[in-house]
Amino acid sequence: MPEKDQEKVFIEAVERKSYGHIYFAIILIGSLITLWSFWDEVITRRPWKKYQREFNRLELARAKNELAQAEARLNTPEYKELEKKLSEAEKDFNSKKGPYQEALKRLEQAKIKLFEITQEQQFLKSEADEAFYWYSKALHENDKDVLIRKHELDKLEAQVKEMQPEIDRRQAEVAALEKEIQDIKGHLENLQAEKRKYTTDIEQIQRRIEGIQTRPIEIKQIIVEKSLITNFGNHIDRAERCTTCHVAIDRAGFEDESIPQPFRTHPKRQEILGKHPIDRFGCTLCHAGQGTALTVEQAHNGEQQVEAIHDKDKPIKINHNAEFWLHPMLLGEKVQLGCRKCHEMEKDLEGAPLLTQGRRNFEELGCHGCHLVRGYENYPKVGPDLSRVGDKVTADWMFQWIKNPRTFRVETRMPNFLLSDENVEAIVAYLMSVTRGKYLVQASGTEGEKSQAKGEGIDPVPPSRTDSSVAVPVAYTEAETYQPSPERGKELVRSVGCLGCHIIGEGTEIKDEHGNPVKVEPQVDENGVIRVPVPRKTGRKFGPDLSGIGSKTHFQWLVRWIKDPKSYDPKTPMPNFRLTEEQAQDIAAYLMTLKWDGAEKILGLEEKIKDPDLAEQGKKLIRNYGCYGCHTIPDMEQEQRTAPELSTFGNKVLAQMSFGNATHIPETWWAWTENKLRNPRIYTTEREVLRMPNFGLLDEDIQALGMFLKSLTGEEREIPDYIYKPYETRMALIQGRELVRNYNCIGCHIIEGKGGAIRAFYKLEDLNMAPPLLEVGEFHEGEKVRHDWLSNFLENPVPIRPWLKVRMPTFGLSDKEASAIVAYFSVLAKKRYPYELPRKYPLAPDLVQAGALLASPDYLNCFNCHQQGDKKPEGPPEGWAPDLAMATSRLNPDWIVKWIKDPQKVQPGTKMPTFFPDENSGPDDILEGNEERQILALREYLMSLGSTPTGKMPLAPGEAPKEKK
Repeated sequence: MPEKDQEKVFIEAVERKSYGHIYFAIILIGSLITLWSFWDEVITRRPWKKYQREFNRLELARAKNELAQAEARLNTPEYKELEKKLSEAEKDFNSKKGPYQEALKRLEQAKIKLFEITQEQQFLKSEADEAFYWYSKALHENDKDVLIRKHELDKLEAQVKEMQPEIDRRQAEVAALEKEIQDIKGHLENLQAEKRKYTTDIEQIQRRIEGIQTRPIEIKQIIVEKSLITNFGNHIDRAERCTTCHVAIDRAGFEDESIPQPFRTHPKRQEILGKHPIDRFGCTLCHAGQGTALTVEQAHNGEQQVEAIHDKDKPIKINHNAEFWLHPMLLGEKVQLGCRKCHEMEKDLEGAPLLTQGRRNFEELGCHGCHLVRGYENYPKVGPDLSRVGDKVTADWMFQWIKNPRTFRVETRMPNFLLSDENVEAIVAYLMSVTRGKYLVQASGTEGEKSQAKGEGIDPVPPSRTDSSVAVPVAYTEAETYQPSPERGKELVRSVGCLGCHIIGEGTEIKDEHGNPVKVEPQVDENGVIRVPVPRKTGRKFGPDLSGIGSKTHFQWLVRWIKDPKSYDPKTPMPNFRLTEEQAQDIAAYLMTLKWDGAEKILGLEEKIKDPDLAEQGKKLIRNYGCYGCHTIPDMEQEQRTAPELSTFGNKVLAQMSFGNATHIPETWWAWTENKLRNPRIYTTEREVLRMPNFGLLDEDIQALGMFLKSLTGEEREIPDYIYKPYETRMALIQGRELVRNYNCIGCHIIEGKGGAIRAFYKLEDLNMAPPLLEVGEFHEGEKVRHDWLSNFLENPVPIRPWLKVRMPTFGLSDKEASAIVAYFSVLAKKRYPYELPRKYPLAPDLVQAGALLASPDYLNCFNCHQQGDKKPEGPPEGWAPDLAMATSRLNPDWIVKWIKDPQKVQPGTKMPTFFPDENSGPDDILEGNEERQILALREYLMSLGSTPTGKMPLAPGEAPKEKK
């Protein structure tokens, strides 16, 4: 076939070939893609529409159920009876409709006439007011027309008066017609009002149903102003759409757990949202996450979901584009992390117990000593000053302590550095070489001979302070023939107040702040580290457990420390109990009897530590491990922190975390941190040897500390518009509570219902000998005492109850600290501070005289119990009461009245009797038996004991009048 014919045949074949199936497939695929695009755009990417429709159905069903319940009330016998009465009343009203309409017309006419005549009278009154003005003007100016003006005024006032009877008649007519109308229709209106009680709810529910059915399906957006920070430090607004799905989060009525998410009300709506309204704070300031996201995966891409990526047993659908979102949503207890962004100043957050515990762990374990954290740059060191530790402890004890601290004191906060014996010896050598002889120095003459006789080789010389921070050695004076008594010392320990802060010789069990054993057994890990709960520095655990102290320290050092702690360490919280030399020696003698069963004599240690090369090696070790972060150590005062800064540790991503050779740990922030806290050297490698010591933490403390570390994001001060700025009274509470904690006031006193552990050592009948209550029930120290007196007392305590063996120690408070504590007690008592209103009137002589008579032995006999200056009551001291001569400078006058009126109400259980239980209990022959005036008279008399009132001073009870010369 010719070539031309072949080409023609091919073209005809191609033209005749059908491509329908190809076109059909293309169209089908295109249609499916179009349908999928439509579905993805309308359904997949808009799940919130489904949630809003579902919530509308849920709310509509609930509303219809409420409507059915409301309508069911219409079938009750009560309602049917009401309808029957209403029907009868309507028939009765219809029969009287003619007279009713006629009465309405007459009432309308009567009101018009009353209005007209009343208005006419008002016009006349206005003219009379004008006439009065002209008359007054003429009278003042002595005008010749004054009589004419007076005549015009009298004429107008007479016209006004003449119209009043007609107005009264018209008002009576209107009232009579209104009563007639009420008699006709009043019963019907009352029944109609009763019916509305049944139908109003139905109408309201029907309006709700209509609103639900017409509610638009739309994105709901909140703008949280200036809550985001750009890389350039600018504050910009944050958009949030969380309420698009969580439509009932701030609506009451959806709290039940049977309601599925996201339709449930916030679990703490009143406590949290009441103070943090959503339209102001939004959601992500606390919960984090992607506030603009409109899908479940993107919005809820939280820590738990991210961790699920690495756990094959927990597959979860997740948007991988959001995996590295810098602020993943916080779930469960981790939502507490958001609190610190705005509440950095408050250490005790009621709604964040785990975060609060973690912060306390961080502070009390001394983490800030090695790690710089913003806000903790100048935070006090948690360990004792080691500048003169060589004079304080023995080398043998120091060796065992550094080697494993919890073998001596199971609840110490001192970590275990897992050191070899050789390294421990080197550290002991350095500390002993630079600190021994700095506090207890060799004396000369007879004092030196006395110490030699005791076999000590040195004579204890206590430093005396020339200011609050410098200690200077002075001569040591000791009673020539005094023999310390451990028995007397034990009694002093139990009586002066030592047991308010210390547990002494009460066994080795783990104890709570009251000194009671708790059911927690210490755990020992594979490295020999003993794990116990972080001991809270409060109550009887504020100071160290002194059991075994006799194996730790020297008698001479202990005497000096007990006598004046700040002479050894000016920054110590240990107060001065103003003990005599003999009392200090007795207490020291008792404490030296408390030996440690595990004490060992380390053979050759004393010789080894004399080696200067070994000491130099110890110095390098101390620098390497950063011991100076917790302790003041000679020659290391200017050393820098040894560990990384943690101010933004919570923002670290996995790429910044080295897991070393630990392949069994899930690669998450939380897993890395918790394992690091559990075993600080778990990530050690051949090239990176970690130095962090092991604190022996239990899992709950690790979790809490991890929570605090995660909160360190650097955002705490970067959103100034949202940072909580406590008002004055709230700030006084925050500062006061911190000072009360720092000085352990609750070790002896009950404050805000907490503390007073030392009271357990007193029998019920001897509680009068215990430290007084300060803040419990209706008893408020800030209401009881004067601000100026309390401030002076805190700085310089003086005996108030001289018979007490327990004593208020001298803490060495600054003026600022004392004022802060006074403000704290004043706020608790809801009293003004610092402006205390002074007494504006002098003492009334008649009341003072009457008060003196009431206080005399013939009546209330107040001084049978109360001390008056140098005059002591009769009987044993256990029955004495405070010195009333101090009342005028110490007590608030208003509180005295409240106290005398009902002491048991103010302080239940007080030994103060109630002299005025009712209105007729006072003596009838004083102030005419008026109990209120008698109480005031007692108050005035007490105020007079320390001041001179206007008039004649009263006689003291039993004092004879002096004859005039």
